[in-house]
Amino acid sequence: MTKLVLAPASSFAYAERIARSFGFERPEAPTEHPAEVPLDLGELTPDEMMNLYAEFSAWAGYAAVKVAEAEAMEEDVEGDLKVAEARFIINETEGGEEKVTVARSRRDSDPQIVRLRKELRRRRAVRKLLTTYFGNFERSAAVLSRELTRRTGLGVHEGRSSR
Repeated sequence: MTKLVLAPASSFAYAERIARSFGFERPEAPTEHPAEVPLDLGELTPDEMMNLYAEFSAWAGYAAVKVAEAEAMEEDVEGDLKVAEARFIINETEGGEEKVTVARSRRDSDPQIVRLRKELRRRRAVRKLLTTYFGNFERSAAVLSRELTRRTGLGVHEGRSSR
């Protein structure tokens, strides 16, 4: 079987170059580690809550780009795997003496195919994990947003009733 050479630049690297040409830059991690939302939001002052909301929003933006990158890398490996599988079957059945079923069985045990399938599983796991982090950051920001809105609403109503 011929050795498949992986493309040196991923589709994400290409997309990132295009995005930069539009003025977008890849966000950096907002802090070294994401904060945690306290179980008792009453502990937070409005300023602390707003700062925490801004931090979770920034982490959600950062994670969204990481998810996009992971999806692109997963698709790159998936494409490489499909090409390698197709080439293997074509090479094995060219002479006409090999049955497709036998060629598929041989393909499934080919070291390059096994390596690409393992890499695809790893890339998929990274994407799933990053998607989970992204969702967690969005939900945390939403909780803080609702609490900020609730407090603002209480302040407006209290102010009206005290007139």
